Amino acid sequence: MYKETANLAVATLYDSFFKELKLKLSAENLEIVKGLIEDKMASILGIINNITIDSTVSNKIDEISKQTEMITYDYDNKIRQILGETDYENYKILEDTERERTVTIKFEQYLSQTNQQLDTQIESNLIQALYEGKKELVINDAQLPDFSKQDPGLEQEFINNTLNNLALVHEDYLKKAKDILSPAQFEQFENYLQKERTDKKTMLQMYIATLRMANQK
Repeated sequence: MYKETANLAVATLYDSFFKELKLKLSAENLEIVKGLIEDKMASILGIINNITIDSTVSNKIDEISKQTEMITYDYDNKIRQILGETDYENYKILEDTERERTVTIKFEQYLSQTNQQLDTQIESNLIQALYEGKKELVINDAQLPDFSKQDPGLEQEFINNTLNNLALVHEDYLKKAKDILSPAQFEQFENYLQKERTDKKTMLQMYIATLRMANQK
């Protein structure tokens, strides 16, 4: 499951990067790099899920951070050996902007429903502005509760805190996007972010229901 998710995300987010690497790497090494990036993302997704449902882990955020750091170090060393320093640095820049590029790509898909589109420069400016905003914004992660206790109050508190944090991020996105997007595009960006928060709430509720079932077994 994680592999399929990672494959799709990597293909979307790193397509232009892979096209550039075709001119520099052998076909074999290019496939190795793709596989490493996909496996790295899938491993991190697996870590997040496994620790979330593990009732023996008290501080889940710290444990996720610790294990993610170890996975990242291992895979990044392998990727660097194949790419070399320059292309490795380019890869890390792309990785740092994954979230902002994902938001922009999904917004463009949403925008296309209204027969509007972003030109390349606006797309680039938006990604950079959202990324700069992320570096400035300080938000405390919502603490993961012990789902084995099946406490509806703690579960709802986690959902509320997660959505509140997302609302703060989106508020910052709108501030950064206001001078980049046209009025019509900005209005659609607001609508898109509202949809993202609604979808996130539904996803969290489904996720917690799944965790409850897993802990009942």
